[in-house]
Amino acid sequence: MTTASARQPGGMRPWRFVVWFGTVSLRADFVYEGARSITGPLLASLGASALVVGVVTRAGEAAALGLRLVRARWRTALAASGGWRSPDTR
Repeated sequence: MTTASARQPGGMRPWRFVVWFGTVSLRADFVYEGARSITGPLLASLGASALVVGVVTRAGEAAALGLRLVRARWRTALAASGGWRSPDTR
């Protein structure tokens, strides 16, 4: 039972937004996992040895982890200074 008064003016309905966001997330996950799965074969087709493939793959994962740690420290310092409020501390 949808009436004009139940709809939000100028925006998406909540369930439509959830389905849309889930679809975008699913597609992004397909792209991310697909790119990760072809890294080794791509490097091998370019003539890289198994050692190079492993080093490059692990270096990328280590860089991503390092950036997460730096970002977490930056966010914590910014929150402690009062420059940013976490959604958890309302």
